[in-house]
Amino acid sequence: LDLSHMIDLNQSLLASGMPITEMNVLRKRLEVGKGGGLVEAATAAVGSAGAKREVHCMTMVLSDVIGDPLDMIASGPTVKDGSTWSDAWALVERHGLGIGGDYALSKEILDILEQG
Repeated sequence: LDLSHMIDLNQSLLASGMPITEMNVLRKRLEVGKGGGLVEAATAAVGSAGAKREVHCMTMVLSDVIGDPLDMIASGPTVKDGSTWSDAWALVERHGLGIGGDYALSKEILDILEQG
């Protein structure tokens, strides 16, 4: 996916009125750095440098998400994702994001979400 897909995704999610926590379930499925992806990339980079090393990560958080769930704030770039592909697809169906829906996502995004 490219930047235009992500722009369209965010516009559709905002227009749908979906809560931020649900938006972040979809974002974590579609953006590499979300849902713990940042830590995974850092770990892979350290491991590729030769000797196996332990990676330490400190996350400093300023939250706008009710209840402050770390995996939902900024879509949890340093926190393991607790959601599933099935969770994401259920949100597509519930909020009219499928083909012909009021807030339809692009075919490319829907294909990724449906196939997992």
